[in-house]
Amino acid sequence: MAQAFTREDENIERFNELNRANRDANVSAQGVVAAFSPTLDVLSTIGLAIVIGLGGYMALQDPSLITVGVIVSFLVYVRRFFQPIQQLAQLYAQLQSAL
Repeated sequence: MAQAFTREDENIERFNELNRANRDANVSAQGVVAAFSPTLDVLSTIGLAIVIGLGGYMALQDPSLITVGVIVSFLVYVRRFFQPIQQLAQLYAQLQSAL
């Protein structure tokens, strides 16, 4: 149909423009993930280190105050706190590349 109306050049140019826009959106989305994901990993690791350090210190100072089970529970809470944030970052990247 494009050949009948001699629109090959216009269609090729439109196709190239759409491909460039798609590429730019994907690069932008991956840039966000590349910056956001390691930041969340570092924050999560810092949170875990604080819980382990402070919990270990408190357990050594007064064993009746805190137990190993309480420390493990807090470690799980810290991990579960950051999971939805990481999922939102991944969802944002998927949404950016879909648009």
